[in-house]
Amino acid sequence: MSRRYQRPFQPLIFLFFVIVFIIASGLFRDFFQTNPENKQETTSDLYSDEEIASLEAALEAQQLGKTEGSKIDLDEDQLKRIVDPDVRDALNTVEEDGEYRDYPHVAAYMIRFSDLPANYRSKEDSRQNPNAKTPQGDPYMIGGNHFGNHEGHLKREKGLKYHELDIEAPETHRGPKRLVYSNRGGIYYTEDHYDSFRTLVEDEE
Repeated sequence: MSRRYQRPFQPLIFLFFVIVFIIASGLFRDFFQTNPENKQETTSDLYSDEEIASLEAALEAQQLGKTEGSKIDLDEDQLKRIVDPDVRDALNTVEEDGEYRDYPHVAAYMIRFSDLPANYRSKEDSRQNPNAKTPQGDPYMIGGNHFGNHEGHLKREKGLKYHELDIEAPETHRGPKRLVYSNRGGIYYTEDHYDSFRTLVEDEE
């Protein structure tokens, strides 16, 4: 075969390879765009719209410090009356649905929420339902009953009234530790069943 009959085929062969290259390039690109294994996942692929909104709200609350235990709505005079440093520290940690037994957290809870923690109940309630458990499944504590101040270790003034609650020990084994609180905002702690008291929060003037 002479050379002049071979030359016309060379451009066709070159054109064939160009077409093959273009086709192969397109298939290669489409493969990486559509193959799930090669697709980079975004946040919208991993979570639903509701989950994303919930995550964003949680992040915002964390950044702004919007937690139950971080908001202290007390004026300067109230804070000055808190003379016990452990009670002051506990103000930042108590939560409204928490259950507390130690004196700093119980006193802090009373200051923050003007109530006793949910794990406290009166003597009368304890007698009527002795086997009841708290929402967290623990024994109840006794609290909220009148305290007569018969020993006279606390102030005696007209209109001044006291109530008491147990500390640390459950209602079945009450122990000697008590918090005594007045109708003027004072809170006092005794470890020896009323023989001596330590002021945690001073009365309002």
